[in-house]
Amino acid sequence: MGSILQPTRSPRTARSLTAAGLSLLALAMSLLLRTPPEGPDGTGYLGTITPVDPYPEEWKTTLEGARSAVSFHLVVPATRSANEANLEATYVFPGGGAVELRFPPLAPASPPVRQGYLAVYLTVWGHGDPLTDYREELARDPVPGKRVAWLDGIPALVVPPRSTADVERANPAYLEIVIDGLEVEISGGDDLDVLLDVARSMITEAKG
Repeated sequence: MGSILQPTRSPRTARSLTAAGLSLLALAMSLLLRTPPEGPDGTGYLGTITPVDPYPEEWKTTLEGARSAVSFHLVVPATRSANEANLEATYVFPGGGAVELRFPPLAPASPPVRQGYLAVYLTVWGHGDPLTDYREELARDPVPGKRVAWLDGIPALVVPPRSTADVERANPAYLEIVIDGLEVEISGGDDLDVLLDVARSMITEAKG
């Protein structure tokens, strides 16, 4: 989990938590310390139905600014739901270690989920073999519906929306995949197929 003094997104830590009661406490702390809410559904978006924006305004930049600030190749999806033309916000984490791209809300979910907009978080992967890591995560925290999916021969960890492990059954869909050494985490809305399409487009973009 990231330091409460320096807000960092750490969904890998968040998705392994199991105490649903931490949800409201995490939300209260995020309001005070601007730390992203974390919880047992594995998405890093537990809290209340209204999401809390976890990032300071000074982290916000342009896509070109982000490309010049990071050492890795910044892959941008190219689907109807998420592309350079409809990119709404770009955030660079301190030190240029990670970037988050935000795209418009997806189709309204009914009942609503906590995060309507689509977010793509990118950083350098540093945890060994992804498939081994995902399998260990599933064994450690077997949330219903969490599973490994395969996209063009690449394993991805997926969590469906409205998990029974979420105290409000309002978590958004979530996907994590490693593309050419880049950890990509995609979240938002209640349609996991949309996230899968975004991930596939990023695989294609990475291949050039």
